Amino acid sequence: MSFYNDGAFPRHPQCDTPDLDPALRDPLNLTTQEMQDIIAFMKSLTDPGTAPFPPVFRVDWFPCSG
Repeated sequence: MSFYNDGAFPRHPQCDTPDLDPALRDPLNLTTQEMQDIIAFMKSLTDPGTAPFPPVFRVDWFPCSG
């Protein structure tokens, strides 16, 4: 949440700011409570019954290839 709240500027040298959607560039200026509320809401939408076991997380690509 902090990443988006601060303005989601790319933190990788191969990603330029023009590649970022303008709606994400500006800080959201959410309070700590608002961020906690959003996180709680997102967790409430998560159904643990649909999660693979064991958990599978694979990231083999990077969207900004420069």
